[in-house]
Amino acid sequence: MAAPARGWLIAICLVGSFWCAAACARTGRSSERSEGQGETGMADTSIMAAQKALTDSVMSKPGVVGTAIGLCDEAPCIKVYIARRDEELLKQIPDTFMGFKVDVEVTGEFRARDTTP
Repeated sequence: MAAPARGWLIAICLVGSFWCAAACARTGRSSERSEGQGETGMADTSIMAAQKALTDSVMSKPGVVGTAIGLCDEAPCIKVYIARRDEELLKQIPDTFMGFKVDVEVTGEFRARDTTP
């Protein structure tokens, strides 16, 4: 993947991660907070730091196309997106990272959408 395209992909993944952290961290019960959430219901910054650190280590691996923060069994987790199922690549991605579950999803390649009319 060309360097400019990879830069855009990383930017898109980061924006998606922040959106997901805001949208996915809510429990649906305003009077309760789940573990790892602050007063606003937003994901604790520790999962954001964990996602950034994992992104820095896995994005250089061929086949990894992005990361995000999501929910796994109603708990915050880090998603790692890969282009195709590859057993050797899966062995290089941890099951947990900094105390958070890591969930790997096969998504195919991400491509920027053409917005020209």
